[in-house]
Amino acid sequence: MPKAVVDNKLFSLSEWYQGINHPRTNELREEDNNKRKRLEILFKEVDLPYDRADQFPAQTVADRKPEFLTYLENNKNRLCAFRLVPLDPSLPKLRLRGKSVNDALKWFNRQKIDFSKYRLEIVPHAETTLWSSIFVVNSSGLIGEVLNGGLNLLSMGSAKTRPVFFKYDFNQWKFSDNNPKAKKIVKEVTGKLKIKDKNKQAILKKKLKARFINDYLAGYFEFFIWSDGTYFTDYNRLLGDLIKISDFTEIKNSQLNLKGVCGYPGRAEGQVVIVRPGEINKVNFKKGDILVCESTTPNYLPLIKKAGAIITDQGGILSHAAIVARELKIPCIIGTGRGTKTLKSKGRIKIDAQKGLIEKA
Repeated sequence: MPKAVVDNKLFSLSEWYQGINHPRTNELREEDNNKRKRLEILFKEVDLPYDRADQFPAQTVADRKPEFLTYLENNKNRLCAFRLVPLDPSLPKLRLRGKSVNDALKWFNRQKIDFSKYRLEIVPHAETTLWSSIFVVNSSGLIGEVLNGGLNLLSMGSAKTRPVFFKYDFNQWKFSDNNPKAKKIVKEVTGKLKIKDKNKQAILKKKLKARFINDYLAGYFEFFIWSDGTYFTDYNRLLGDLIKISDFTEIKNSQLNLKGVCGYPGRAEGQVVIVRPGEINKVNFKKGDILVCESTTPNYLPLIKKAGAIITDQGGILSHAAIVARELKIPCIIGTGRGTKTLKSKGRIKIDAQKGLIEKA
């Protein structure tokens, strides 16, 4: 299997689910692979803006067919992301971001794959992302987070500053911070998913098997804002319910003065093991230990599966670490800011992720 080049180590959520052997992994991969087909339907039916890609059969690009050469001549210096999307969901998705079309082709040429089994999506890219958000629409309302910066900071939980968390229960808005700009953005952009026209709802139910809750399109969504506008980049019909999130719970009453947010509730007691990225394969980590790290990548999965609880410096309620913790039912406190600096390896602590309790055992 070829090694994926994944947006500077940005792993997709479906790859996390694969790592925990989730029974719906193939469904999730197929859903992820076809997200722009769904976004295109939303674009045409309700004018939802998204990062619309230019698409070619990968074999057409590999063979440098005339239609691609014409495109290349007109777009070779345009900044983009290349997504090699498999036609078979069991194959890996390969992607590269932040290069010109011409330079991305050099990466494309190095891929050791059967190009006939892939399509190439050439997605717009910008040097700077002003705002990003991840949120879900489910029976509890709209729940998510927004950040001044790129989407990868939210998904990978690697932002240095804490996201603004929000919830709208279809009656009242709740925000974790009094940030007027963030509030305005969230209300305006999520409002694009409220489709009151019942005829349009019927069309989307037929074409997309879409669901609506209080006239809002249900599911998992991502959007970002560039200098030239707002763009959705994901609409996933499975994750909205699978993620199992109903609210955000801030943590402010820790004995050790650590603040954060509850990724998954629960109690645990165990030995602290602080794990830096370069130590994942070297550390002596036993079942029930408390994993403390800056943020998580799939490389941490062997430790996450054994952890009695997880505490991270960075991240939010929809970071991959929080989503996987909920799936595995592991108590998790994320976004503490300085857990790796405050806690000491080999010290014993007990936590209550719901109440925000982190204290010496």
